[in-house]
Amino acid sequence: MAKVYQIATVLYDVLRTVIPSSKVDKETEIYAKEVKRNRGQYEHYNILPLSVVGIKPAIMELPEIKAAIRAICTVDTLPMPRIHSSIHQDDNVITPEYRDMSSIHQDDNVITPEYRDKSINDIFDWLASIFGFQKGNVANQREHLILILANMDARTRKSEHYEQLDSGTIYQLKETIFKNYCLWCDYLQCKSNLTSSQSSDRPQLELLYIALYLLIWGEASNIRFMPECICYIFHNMASELREVLYNNVHPVTGDTYQTATHSEEAFLKDVVTPIYEVLRKEARRNKGGKASHSAWRNYDDLNEYFWYDLPYHCAQYCHYVPEAYFVLIGS
Repeated sequence: MAKVYQIATVLYDVLRTVIPSSKVDKETEIYAKEVKRNRGQYEHYNILPLSVVGIKPAIMELPEIKAAIRAICTVDTLPMPRIHSSIHQDDNVITPEYRDMSSIHQDDNVITPEYRDKSINDIFDWLASIFGFQKGNVANQREHLILILANMDARTRKSEHYEQLDSGTIYQLKETIFKNYCLWCDYLQCKSNLTSSQSSDRPQLELLYIALYLLIWGEASNIRFMPECICYIFHNMASELREVLYNNVHPVTGDTYQTATHSEEAFLKDVVTPIYEVLRKEARRNKGGKASHSAWRNYDDLNEYFWYDLPYHCAQYCHYVPEAYFVLIGS
């Protein structure tokens, strides 16, 4: 059924492209609106049907799953970016990707998606709007984090009835994920950007850091073979995240950080692609493995650049990791 709704949506889009809207008959318009209203029930998913409405599978009723979803859907204290309404002017229908997963009925404590006029439903949507992560990556890492949190929390719980994640679960996951990053900071003798907080917002802040790292990893492509490069990217993006949260002043421009939205390919184009192009050029220089190793650089060679403090000190002048870093350090 999911494929049927997808095909019907595409066919209607094609029809509106080749035929003026005024010439589309009313019956077709009625069918199209019905498809838009119901297609959310048949969206594809991996393990967790987060966008499905109606009768929920048993996995969505597990307390650890509910608790994990509640944790990532806490966005009330975050500064909301400037976004456009998700309502179509022609039929006032809100598309499924803008559904609110965090709506919880107080009477039965069941999480049910409802429509609302904004696209920020959880910390992943918020991070994607700030840094420009792709929609598919956001969906994958959202499910990824929910399952990790639920599995870790279920192992330590003795009661089968609870609504909130144990704060120790989030802290333990943060320590595991950022072990290499902390070692990298110690080696470079630079201060970690994992800002700690003793307030009630600490679990949310830790989840933001974890979600940001997972989103970076999800789009890193071949850069995943360069763990210290990943640390460097996260280090600078975590710094920007902190400035956005606390509305501080940019060190170069002197302007206040603004929570404006970015396109969903901004991170891929501005951060991943420049580094990938360097990797691709170096791979071509090895001439199919026939060139001397001194004539080209592999992943380890390029990753070694990020064991030095030059990129760290240049961060205030350059946005993340431009190709010039590799040329400058290599020379």
